[in-house]
Amino acid sequence: MKDRWIVRAKRLAMLAMMVVPLRFCMAQNNEKTMDSLKAICRGAKADTARIDASLGLAYIYIWENADSGLYFSAMADSLSRKIKDEKRSILSLIRSSSNLLAKGIDSAGLQALTQARERAERMKDDALISTVLANLGSSYANFDQYEMAVPLIKQSLAMDLRGRDTAAIFVNLDNLGMVYLAMGELDSALSYANRAYEICIKRTWTVDMMGGLLRTLGRIQHKMGDRDIAMAYYRRSLPYSVGYRDWSDLHGASLFMGELFEEMGQRDSAQHYFRLSHAYAENDSRNKSERLAACQALSRIFRGVNSDSTVKYLELVVALKDSLNSDDREKAINNSIYMERKRDEAAAAALVKAEEMRRRNIRLLFITVFIITLFLLLMLLAGMKAHPKLVRFSGVLALLLAFEFITLLVHPLISVWTHEDPVWMLLILVGLAAILVPLHHRVESWMVHRLSRPHVQMRKDQDVPPSGSSSD
Repeated sequence: MKDRWIVRAKRLAMLAMMVVPLRFCMAQNNEKTMDSLKAICRGAKADTARIDASLGLAYIYIWENADSGLYFSAMADSLSRKIKDEKRSILSLIRSSSNLLAKGIDSAGLQALTQARERAERMKDDALISTVLANLGSSYANFDQYEMAVPLIKQSLAMDLRGRDTAAIFVNLDNLGMVYLAMGELDSALSYANRAYEICIKRTWTVDMMGGLLRTLGRIQHKMGDRDIAMAYYRRSLPYSVGYRDWSDLHGASLFMGELFEEMGQRDSAQHYFRLSHAYAENDSRNKSERLAACQALSRIFRGVNSDSTVKYLELVVALKDSLNSDDREKAINNSIYMERKRDEAAAAALVKAEEMRRRNIRLLFITVFIITLFLLLMLLAGMKAHPKLVRFSGVLALLLAFEFITLLVHPLISVWTHEDPVWMLLILVGLAAILVPLHHRVESWMVHRLSRPHVQMRKDQDVPPSGSSSD
């Protein structure tokens, strides 16, 4: 049976993004919290309050209803873009990825996290980058890609240590302990889990996670062969998990205690804890893998002792395996449908962008033709008996249009080169102005002089008296 550490690792990584009071409130009463957050979404005047409430709902719905989680993630992202709050927009993308992963749309979930990482790195926000890295690492660990998960979580931990973010440090230490346990590297697992435990016993806000951490420490000691210490950790974890009604932790601790008693030859105690494990798993009907693990353990412990119970649990094992296979197929279909819809949306967006680009190019071409035509008209005006002020005004206008057109062409390139960094954009635009403004004045003086010369010469010719004339 595969240990269920990594599922908790993902949960803990996402907890790093929640404020502590909201996390405690959700642990005690999800429905009350959801009603309060929905009321904020409907009635709050401040966009930031509505965004934070939407992010909280998107978090809760990761395990309740991933479709609703995606809806509130999209709402938070839309509001964030409206007020140009990049940080909250990135958090919305992280929430969206968590709900996509919960739905089994793995490729889209990882893609969303990768996009969030790129945007966070452009913002140069270490806390946000660390959050994305922790989620990426936990997600890869869920797919058993530990060689990719460990460096990401360690990088996140290093950033949290520099920023002295105790909550995030605890999460990453606990995650690393569970990942190394899944990899079979027990010494590393014990080291990181003990460091997490040292934080946990000093901080009251970690009490809801103590049950899972003690279970992890018990599992490590169990695999290292120290049964007495392992049993002590398992027993200590139960009251914490019961207090927060954490059925997953209770299932895991009871299951591992049953395995420990089974190894010690105490079949009655093993049966008792396997039954408890099954009962706890039944409290969360969505988590079929936990029910499967409990049924497999019960079918094994009753084999040769009680044939009816053995058959009963074997039938449940078969039914649960069929159901899980059906769920996997459904997730694969959902993943294909989602990715196809995303490809269609991307193709439609590309067509819209291409149309906008075509219209922009047409406008730029029109401006270019207009400026060239204006210069040609100026050349014609220079040779005609047009008013000098009109010639001078037209020349200045043509030059202003030409130089502003150059700025219009260069500005998008500057945005791409600098990734819209305001400092670099300001420096480049100031440098460009330092070149264009003096150049504009020089060209303006030359052009006005050039266009006005025929009129000046004409006036001089008019002022010169005809040759051979004499005054009386």
